[in-house]
Amino acid sequence: MIKTTWVCAAALALISTPAMAVDDGGFYAGVGAGQFTVSFSDNTTGSSLKFDDGDTGYRVFGGWQFNSNFGIEGGYNDGGTASETIGDIAVDLIEADIDVDVKGFDLYFTGKAPMGEMFYAYAKLGVVFWDADLSLTIRQDDGEGGVITTTDSASDSGNDIGYGAGIGMNIGDNAGVQVEYVKFDVSGGDADFLSANFVWRFR
Repeated sequence: MIKTTWVCAAALALISTPAMAVDDGGFYAGVGAGQFTVSFSDNTTGSSLKFDDGDTGYRVFGGWQFNSNFGIEGGYNDGGTASETIGDIAVDLIEADIDVDVKGFDLYFTGKAPMGEMFYAYAKLGVVFWDADLSLTIRQDDGEGGVITTTDSASDSGNDIGYGAGIGMNIGDNAGVQVEYVKFDVSGGDADFLSANFVWRFR
């Protein structure tokens, strides 16, 4: 709820803030890192399975700013490995280790609202082309004091709408730093990425 409110507030600022010419556009590139979180739930087995974990992720990106307000941006995301243990073999007689890796490319249209010469707010909307790999290790009590261990894996891919918003600060004529939050659907679940970015503009 807090993240959604933050995105809406940034988008509102983008619409309502008067445009001030800070730059005339051009090519830029950047890199970011932060907390990449994957969450999903599954009730198909009759019991509720909830997964919600994250890892350090990174993104490399580049874009073209048409003018001070509008641009296009593409990047590559690596969400690291989100891991969680479900159940407890000592209590439930069965437990499972779940690892989820999410990677993908994205393409966004961006809208930017300069706030003076130093700060700006921005929002983005586009599509994310993702790949998800899931690894499963199940340990089950065999009833004779031993443990039966089985492993399985699965993969999925697709594309979904991605959206986000952020706040940036210019450092001189070329450099900048940003804090942004993006969200997209992945394999029936959600992927969230809260990151800090460094941007270099080629002038």
